[in-house]
Amino acid sequence: MSNSLTLITNELILDFLEMKYKINLHKLSPTPIKRMVLFNPHDCDICKKKHNICKQYYLTPFLGCVMCKKCSMYRRSTMILYSLSLSHYIIPWKHFISIFNSVNIIDFDTVYNIKRRDGAIEKWKFNHYDDAPWFLNKVIYLPMKSITQDIGKSITLVEFLDLNNIKDADKIMQAFITIYF
Repeated sequence: MSNSLTLITNELILDFLEMKYKINLHKLSPTPIKRMVLFNPHDCDICKKKHNICKQYYLTPFLGCVMCKKCSMYRRSTMILYSLSLSHYIIPWKHFISIFNSVNIIDFDTVYNIKRRDGAIEKWKFNHYDDAPWFLNKVIYLPMKSITQDIGKSITLVEFLDLNNIKDADKIMQAFITIYF
């Protein structure tokens, strides 16, 4: 077994690694998330005060947080989402697509092969509107939605890459492992 050092040349991955370092260095406490339905857009979730201008950060279409300018001042919006992502095990679609496409560009609005429980292969699409990719125990799950029925399921990123013969599958997996684990 040889000890080899992997050289990371992908700028986006380097940006995420820098953010991960800063998050760990500053020991940022996990930001609370809430359902982003019927909420007051002027209540900061961090300092719990009312402000005229607050920004909303969405992990999924319905989950996220609200921060005032002061609380979010020293963090980039990408870093806030990334911090939320790490502490709540959810990967925002915005990050997932940019990380994936930094290695191999695919169309996230088209249909892809999915294996059903009975072994049948069907065409499904990514579920951008109700859910987001999530991870647990070093496995990334992708929310998918049937194009013929109103049903959804999550499959692993590895299964998705295999079933759809995506090029550079190993590099894609390494990018996500580097950033999220």
